Amino acid sequence: MSITIAIVKEACYQDLWVGASNEEPEVLAVNTLLRLGPLALISNWKADFIIVNSNYESKSNAFRKTQVKSSTPAYCLQVERREGVWGQNSQTVRIPSEYAKDPNTINWSNYNVVISINIAVPYKIRIANPQVAWVCLPGEGTLPCSVDGWHYLISHNCPNSPLPHGKIIHMPYTLLDPFFIESKFASGSIRSGIYLEVNSCPPSKRANWRENIQGLDILIDRTSQDVMYHPNTTQGHISSLVESKYFVKLGGRATRGNSLIEAISAGLACFLSPTDCFGGVPLPSYCYYENVLELAEKLNELEKSDSLRLQLVSQQRERLQEVLDLSYKQLVYAASHSNPLMQSKASFHSNLIRGFRNYLAKIMYKIGTRPNVINCAGPFFES
Repeated sequence: MSITIAIVKEACYQDLWVGASNEEPEVLAVNTLLRLGPLALISNWKADFIIVNSNYESKSNAFRKTQVKSSTPAYCLQVERREGVWGQNSQTVRIPSEYAKDPNTINWSNYNVVISINIAVPYKIRIANPQVAWVCLPGEGTLPCSVDGWHYLISHNCPNSPLPHGKIIHMPYTLLDPFFIESKFASGSIRSGIYLEVNSCPPSKRANWRENIQGLDILIDRTSQDVMYHPNTTQGHISSLVESKYFVKLGGRATRGNSLIEAISAGLACFLSPTDCFGGVPLPSYCYYENVLELAEKLNELEKSDSLRLQLVSQQRERLQEVLDLSYKQLVYAASHSNPLMQSKASFHSNLIRGFRNYLAKIMYKIGTRPNVINCAGPFFES
């Protein structure tokens, strides 16, 4: 079954792509604010990417505050317009507000599934389009406090089943075709060296990462490999991926594994400890090491046999393709098993009161009230 998909973000969202719905995914990739994100939705499944005007409903304000410490109106406008610190450190010169559309002007009936990053699409639009399966993809791994107003929520974890788990769709935040990065960005140069996963070093110590990654000196001594670290730009990151042979998570905090998916898509052999990834990225057992000496031994083994390295890369890509297939099947299931959204029975607010509260939230938000002040004492509701 083929389905039509839209992925939607609001103009003040601090991540993902800045561009139009008709642009190629490789163009969007280098015009992201931070991460590469679920580009397979566009490259593989022809999803439309839509930026909409920022949603100032009360629940959207409150949920945004759970992810961004500074979620004031001034902050949102800075993100929308690429001003202040955002303008100085941006990885794209594009302005989100210049691509934003009024959500009321979009024909949502064109889509079987709409994936909203955070609460980008107002509740009244979701209620008014019962034929659409409405799916929330949180910008961070924290889910909304309830599924009220959504058919499904996305967990950020890799799936192991073609069916959702209740109202949860398991799909990673970074979702890439197994060959996307290499096929779109490879320079043709001979690969060499180790590219270290960025979280191998704490943010506060990254300026001197060589001195602050435990075991790195041993790894270099035992393998004689050149080592690269994240250059802090999207373009530089992609270049490092397609120029390196090995992608190594060497200590640091555990992650969901988004960077591993990028590395697999770029054609690197990946290595990590068994406790480094909690997002369920399915990797061959050879990719795991217990200590830096075992890691060095495996890297040296692959250096002696390029066919073995390429075999490992192929196995990784097969696993990533399984992630894509299962993710798509869950979205297809969502499209065919979503009843029209209904007003929450648990809500004791009338439509009039709910509408007035969101109107008040919108007005107060624009004049400077912090979003967590609005309706943070009780359950979140929408209109």
